[in-house]
Amino acid sequence: MSIVTARMPWRRVAGAVVIGGLIGVGLRLSGVYPMRIASASMAPAVHTGDLVVVVDVPAPRRHTLARGDIVLFRYPFGSEGRAIKRIVAIPGDTIAAWPRQLRVNGRVQEIVPVAGGGDGSVPEHVLPPDRYFILGDNSGASIDSRSLGHLGGEDIVGRVLLTLPLSKLWP
Repeated sequence: MSIVTARMPWRRVAGAVVIGGLIGVGLRLSGVYPMRIASASMAPAVHTGDLVVVVDVPAPRRHTLARGDIVLFRYPFGSEGRAIKRIVAIPGDTIAAWPRQLRVNGRVQEIVPVAGGGDGSVPEHVLPPDRYFILGDNSGASIDSRSLGHLGGEDIVGRVLLTLPLSKLWP
C-alpha cells in the first residue's frame, strides 16, 4: 500500500499568490494594514510579537477618536519610528498625573511609575483642541504622554482594529 501525495498544479499556486497579493494591495490602498509589535508597553492587551491590524485615520476623521482607542502614532521630534498606545484623554478633558495615579475628568486610576526616569507628574490642566493624552497599558514599561507630553492629532496615523495574538502561538 502506498501513500499518494496530491500535487497542486503550479498554475493554482501562482493564481493563489496573485490573488493574495491583490487582496493585500487592495487592503493597503484602502488604508488597512498589518503591523508587528516590538515592545511590551501595551501588555496585557497587546504583547511583543503580536500582529495588529491598523486602519488609517485621516485628519477629517480624527474627531472620531475616543478614550480607550489604541492608536498608532509617529514618535515625536521628527523620528521615523511608530508606536501604539491607548488614548486615555481627548481634547477638552481635564487631566492630572502623579507617580502612581492618573486622573481624567475626576476619575482616578492606579498606574505604574514612568519608565526610564522622571516621576511622570503632570499638573492638572485641560487638553487643548486636537491634543491627546496617551498611556501604555503596561505603564511601567511605557514611554508615553507622561514623558513625551500631549500627542498632536497630526501624529496619529491609525487606529488598531484587531489584535492577532501571535505571541501565544510562537513564544
